[in-house]
Amino acid sequence: MRRFDVRLLFLFLIITAATAPLVHADLQTITFRIDLRTVYNDNITFSSSNKIRDMILEAVPEVMWRYSTERNTAYATARLKGKLYWDHDEVNTIYQYYQAGVKSRVTERLRLALDGSYRTDDTLNTEFQEQGIVLNLDDRKVFDLHPRMDWQFTERSSLGFDYLFERTEYSTDANTGYSNHRIYFTYDYLWSDRPTRVFVRPGFYINDPDDDATSEYSTQLHFGMEYPFSERLRLTASAGPSYSWRDMKVSEFIPVAPGKWVPVTLEKTRTYLKFVGSLSLRGLLERGYWNLALFQDIYPTGYGGASVLRTRLVTNMDYGLFERLRCKGAITCTYYNSGGGPDPVDQTTFTVSPGIYYRLTERSNLGLYYNFRYRWDTEYDRDTIGNQVWLRFDIFRPFQF
Repeated sequence: MRRFDVRLLFLFLIITAATAPLVHADLQTITFRIDLRTVYNDNITFSSSNKIRDMILEAVPEVMWRYSTERNTAYATARLKGKLYWDHDEVNTIYQYYQAGVKSRVTERLRLALDGSYRTDDTLNTEFQEQGIVLNLDDRKVFDLHPRMDWQFTERSSLGFDYLFERTEYSTDANTGYSNHRIYFTYDYLWSDRPTRVFVRPGFYINDPDDDATSEYSTQLHFGMEYPFSERLRLTASAGPSYSWRDMKVSEFIPVAPGKWVPVTLEKTRTYLKFVGSLSLRGLLERGYWNLALFQDIYPTGYGGASVLRTRLVTNMDYGLFERLRCKGAITCTYYNSGGGPDPVDQTTFTVSPGIYYRLTERSNLGLYYNFRYRWDTEYDRDTIGNQVWLRFDIFRPFQF
């Protein structure tokens, strides 16, 4: 399996910190946070046939740094997550997350930005919860880099460029690592003074798995708009075609003589046309907010490194019941299908995550949370259910210079 050099990320962190003083900072903030949790999980491996229960103690220390001037911003985050299992101490672990970035308004019309991150986590508690994708339980390493540019060439028009690179590796052969590239150009036009924003976004997508059994390429064209119904309600929508072609190496038996067959590896190319898009609503309430998003996209996975067509519904809210007592919740439903390939996948996942928390002080909270997870696997005709309940205490302290 190919490896990426983590030293590149630390070099990036050093460059970020070293260049920040050169911009004559107006404000520097360092924030320390600690998050402590006691978790009960009735299916720690999210298995459909062999459920394992356990209590887990989690500690998440975090340091955030931000350096700001009128034109420039530099920032960095370092976070550790330790997990201590009560009965199954053989799976105790510590996960890591590092992120750094810089943003600069080079001129009145030109803005540049660069950020990157490196994380170690697992497929169940991160990829499932954040993306709705369920893989074989595995530790993973993810490195991503995201340079972007925005040029405001008129009062109402701008042109943007985004490049997103992601490198994902897994600790075992149960999942396949991959390198993923996304390139987007965005033309943005302010339609009216309200303001209503319309945009066109052509893009290109490359997914390169480690096993060399398949590679996927895609061209996309999005047409979209952003419309504020009021100061409290905003709509963003986009849609367009995605034309993809997948190069695959397939093992087949071919006849070479009467009654005699031999295995061969054939290279095949499959093309298909899909539609991708997104629709999101964001509403502000007197004491909170709510979000609703529905989107369909092409997303890389560890299933043989193949991409899947993913349809995902996400809704979340946060609302203040009283001055110090708040409730929050999220519901997600995700369907994804690989459309064939060496490791076909056809699954639906569903999660419900309500919670309530009390603000002890301006900088500390105590909350009780619940998470229900469900998966239906059409390929194997089976379902999986998991429940989690946890008590969480978090406290933070910012320092400004």
